Amino acid sequence: MFWDHDVHGYIVPTKISGHFAWTIHRRSYDMRPVVAIALTTIRSAIRSHVVKVLLFLLALAAIALPMTIVGDGTAYGQLHITLNYCLGIVGGLLAVVTLWLGCISIGDDVEGYQIHLVVSKPVPRAMYWMGKWFGIVIMQVALLVLAAATILAIIYWRFHTSNFPEAEMEKLRHEVMVGRRTYDYNEMRGRQFVYTGPEDIERQVREEYQQRVDAGRVVNSPVVSERSARQQIRRKLKGAMAELQPADFRVWTFRGLPEFNKEQFVQLRYRVYVDSAKSKDQRETTGVWALRNPGDDKAVPAPMKLMGGVYHELQIPARFISPDGELTIQYQNFDPERVSVIFQLVDGPQLLVPASSFINNYLRVVVLLILQVMFVAVIGCTAGAGLSIPVAIFLSASYLVLGAAVTAMKPINPEDLVIPSKVLLRGAYYVREAADLLIISINEFNEVGKLAKGELVEFSQMTAIALKLFLLRGIPIAALGIWALHIKELGLVTKR
Repeated sequence: MFWDHDVHGYIVPTKISGHFAWTIHRRSYDMRPVVAIALTTIRSAIRSHVVKVLLFLLALAAIALPMTIVGDGTAYGQLHITLNYCLGIVGGLLAVVTLWLGCISIGDDVEGYQIHLVVSKPVPRAMYWMGKWFGIVIMQVALLVLAAATILAIIYWRFHTSNFPEAEMEKLRHEVMVGRRTYDYNEMRGRQFVYTGPEDIERQVREEYQQRVDAGRVVNSPVVSERSARQQIRRKLKGAMAELQPADFRVWTFRGLPEFNKEQFVQLRYRVYVDSAKSKDQRETTGVWALRNPGDDKAVPAPMKLMGGVYHELQIPARFISPDGELTIQYQNFDPERVSVIFQLVDGPQLLVPASSFINNYLRVVVLLILQVMFVAVIGCTAGAGLSIPVAIFLSASYLVLGAAVTAMKPINPEDLVIPSKVLLRGAYYVREAADLLIISINEFNEVGKLAKGELVEFSQMTAIALKLFLLRGIPIAALGIWALHIKELGLVTKR
C-alpha cells in the first residue's frame, strides 16, 4: 500500500488491499505531512471501538448526568455537585482515552508495517511523531470543548427554568456563579498570642525543639526522629491556636483589599468544629461575629447558630472595609453547652471578593483541562514510540499513578523536609526528591473544585502550570519520545 501525490506536493491517499500507507512528496518547509498524519490518526481513532465507547460515556456525563443529578435538593448543592462530577468525569475520561490512543497509535503503525512506508520517504520521524500527537490532541480537545459547552448550556437552562426559591438563587449567584479572588488573613489575635503566618509556628517549633535538645529530652532514634519530634511540637502549637474556649474570642485582620463600591458585598468563608475537629458527631453551636466600622471602635454584633463541621459564608458589606483596604472581624464563642470550638488554621477564614464572571472562570478551568489532555498525549505518544503496546500502556499508566502518589507524599510543612541520618532512609529520601522532579500528577491541571466553590483560577496560576508542568516537563518528555522513535530499529519488527 502507498500514498500518491499530486504536482503541488499535496498528499493523496491510495488504498490497496483495504490498507493505507504513506508516500509523501513535500517541500522541505512544508508542514502538510504533519496535517495529513494528524488527519489519518483522527480517522483511525474514530473507527476504533474505544472512541465509540468514549463518545457514549461523554454523552452520559455531559447530558444525562446534569439532567438527572439533584445533589442535596438546593440550588447551591445541585450546581456544586454538577460541576464537580460532570466536568471532573469528562476530564478523567478524556485523560484515560488520550493515554490509550497515544500508546497504541504509533504501535499499531509499527506492527502493521504502515510506518515503514512513511519513514522511507523524506519525512523525519520527528514530523511523524508530531503528526500523531497533533491528531490525538485535536480530536480530544474537540470532544472536551463540545462536552464542556454542553454542560454549561444545560446548567444555565436548568437554573433559568427551575423553581428554586429566590433566596437560594441569590446564594447561588453570590457563591458559585461568580469568580471570586481569595484573600487570606494577615493576622490572627487571641488573648495570649498573635499569629501572622506559618513562619510564626515554624519559629516556635525550632525554638521548642532546640530547648528540648539542650535539656537532653530528645533522642534521635528510628522510633523518635527529629521529624516526628517537630511534628509533635507543631501539632500542639496549632491545636492551641485553633481552640477557642467558651466566651473566648478570635480577631482576624485582612489587609491590602481592593477598593469597593460601598453598596457591594464580600463573602467570609469559614468552618467551625464543636469540641473536636476529629469528631464526626457535630452539632449546632452559637457564636457572635463582630464587624468594626472604619474609624469606629463600636462593634456590630451578628449572633447566629452554626452547624459544626461544614463551611459557611458570611456576607459582609464593603462599607466595613477601611479606605486603606483593611477589614477586622471577630468571633466569640457562646456555645450553649460551654465547650470549646475549633477554627483549624487550614480552614481560614478566607475573604472572597468578586473579580470575574462565572463563564470567564469556567473557560479558565477548561483551558487547564486542555493542557491536561496535551500533556497526557505526550506521555502516551512517548511510551508508544519506544515500547511495545502492552508495555507502553503499563508504563505510562504507572507514570500517572506514581505522579499522584508522589504528590500525596509531599510534606505540607517545610520543616518536615528533614534529611534522615540513616543510610537507607536517606537513599529513599533522595529517590523521592528525584521522582518529584521527574514525575508530575495530572491532578495539578484540574481546578474543577475551585470552580465549584466560586473561587477564581488566577492567570498567574495558569501560567505557572503551563510553564512548570507542560513546557518544562512536557517538552523534554516529547523530545525523549522523538529520540526513541528515531533510534527504533523498524527492521526488527516481525509479524506474529
